[in-house]
Amino acid sequence: MNCPVVGKKVVVTAPMTYAPRLAKEIEGKGGEALLLPTIETKLIEAGDPAWEEMISSVKAIQDYDWILFTSRNGIKGVMSALLHIFQTEKGGKGEGEEKGKGGGGLGKEEEVYLKGVFEGKGIAAIGKDAELLESYGLKATLIPPTPSPQGIVDSLNDMYTKEGEGEKQEKKEIKEVKCLVPAPIVREIPEPDVIPKFIAAINELGCQWTRFGCYVTSPTPSLTSHKNLELLKNGEVDMVAFSSTAEIIALLGEMTTEELKEKTKVGCFGPITAGNAEKNGVRVDMVAKDFSSFRGFAEEMERFFSN
Repeated sequence: MNCPVVGKKVVVTAPMTYAPRLAKEIEGKGGEALLLPTIETKLIEAGDPAWEEMISSVKAIQDYDWILFTSRNGIKGVMSALLHIFQTEKGGKGEGEEKGKGGGGLGKEEEVYLKGVFEGKGIAAIGKDAELLESYGLKATLIPPTPSPQGIVDSLNDMYTKEGEGEKQEKKEIKEVKCLVPAPIVREIPEPDVIPKFIAAINELGCQWTRFGCYVTSPTPSLTSHKNLELLKNGEVDMVAFSSTAEIIALLGEMTTEELKEKTKVGCFGPITAGNAEKNGVRVDMVAKDFSSFRGFAEEMERFFSN
């Protein structure tokens, strides 16, 4: 294999919920993916302080025009909560109760239930996240051309403020549109500004909105003693790959920006992550142009190492 990524050691800081998908793309190019999950994401469970708000929020989906998903974890959190409600109302365990947490393998009853919940509602999803929706038997109404939260806002703006071609349909005024925003609850590290900026943009657009937490993001407890952190600190890797701002913030709790600059190259999944890296003092060497999938990241890495 003549790919310039061959033999390159790349630290992947994504949570274990999806780090293996990025690792697979890197390894497909001949690189060595070193998993160093700086954050972990967990679904909210009964007993968590945010549980009741989450359950009441998903029960109110029928009151909204749009559900705006900005991440795969948001989709999983909402679907898990809905399947819990379904099983509770049914009074027993259905075919898809366990499988539903990750999508796919749902029982027919669960799939019919989810379709009923979202019937007549707009569903926005970013990039490949739409494929996860399909595993629950649902189809995204809106997949923005620019795969980012701002892309969702821009698409909504176009949809409600521009005249469409062909047959005109009666549309609500933008100020009447109600959006439900599933989001992370960030604990033990400062909240990245991605979701707050998204909410501010929706607000500026004029939509009504409600944000609620459906999963938790926090630093990985065992990060300090992780062997791959030592490799990174010793300068024994070729690149660290960041897929989100929270990953950067968590890693900077273990090493300084100067250490990071001296020890390795930094690659970011897209412009939002790259911009927040630079705001935190991290020099960014590579930004994926196609940030709709991890394959795009790996292909950008191939171009980067060929120079």
